[in-house]
Amino acid sequence: MLEENDVSAKRPVGQQDLSAERSLGHKTCRSNDHMHLQGCTVFLMINLGIVRMNQVPEKPAIGILAVDIGSKEASFGNSTITASYVYMLLSAGARVVPLPLSLNITAHKKLFGQINGLFVPGGFVTPLKSKVLRVFYNYVRWAVAANQQGDYFPIWGTCLGFELLLLSFSNRTVLEKCNVQNELLILTPTKYFMFNRMFRGASSHLLEAMHREPLAPNFHQWCATEETFRLNGLDNVFSTLTLSHSDKKKFTFISTIEHKRFPFYGIAWHPEKNVYEQHSSLNLSLSNAAIEMAHYLARFFVKEAQRSKHSFSSPSQYYQNSIFNYCPQFTGQLGYKYEQAYFFQ
Repeated sequence: MLEENDVSAKRPVGQQDLSAERSLGHKTCRSNDHMHLQGCTVFLMINLGIVRMNQVPEKPAIGILAVDIGSKEASFGNSTITASYVYMLLSAGARVVPLPLSLNITAHKKLFGQINGLFVPGGFVTPLKSKVLRVFYNYVRWAVAANQQGDYFPIWGTCLGFELLLLSFSNRTVLEKCNVQNELLILTPTKYFMFNRMFRGASSHLLEAMHREPLAPNFHQWCATEETFRLNGLDNVFSTLTLSHSDKKKFTFISTIEHKRFPFYGIAWHPEKNVYEQHSSLNLSLSNAAIEMAHYLARFFVKEAQRSKHSFSSPSQYYQNSIFNYCPQFTGQLGYKYEQAYFFQ
């Protein structure tokens, strides 16, 4: 794994100053003029009479690691989180804490001790060339050490996050170019599926549907196969739960994994897009099973995070780091295929 990195910290785009008075406020958050993006309104419900300052909310706080900005969004900031991941976790009862790449290593380490789990979303960058890979390596080291000492800390990776998780436990040859884009595929169970943790609480009709119905949207350039898993020794580290096959590419790849020892989970597909994205060009599913799957997986990871004993020292510490200090930008109106995104300097 790589060594710890230190990047100078800056205030992210749209962040509110929470050092001001803590009364029930109505704050207007507007995007930079050069973005030509619509502003949004943020309601800060932090009145002392609404939340007692000596009582930390019990909902788990999940950190979402921001990823490298794409070339088209370079003028918006240095890192980003697509809003659908935020909504997916909020809908399952989590609190969300963004983790911008601009934070230095000390800040990331402090937040690791405060959040109850790490969520790594998809992105539009090459994994081995990304800044997020170096930051993610640190979180994996901390999480492995914590779990070895009985300090439960789960990690979830979707798409790019799935790829970064594999790279953290292997060498650079585990991923191969496949370019499976905008395909809705079936999740075919492997022989390890019956022993998995991820789908243990799923309903019987959801399990039946996921194996016969194409409900997994795929948008990724890189894939891992059972052969590359064996060659890199990853079959001793992760259990492969499902495979997916692209008829267009005539290619079968690993689509769902979980670590054999630690609470680390990865999926190459995008359940959140079925619920929260709306672009007409996206090949998505609105079936009952597809929607249920998104909510089930979100709830599964939130329940995993509830097992973590990490915490913020006070409500004010959480409020200073909450996603509600930031405005999602309406990227859909600019022609992007995701409706909203958060940008960070």
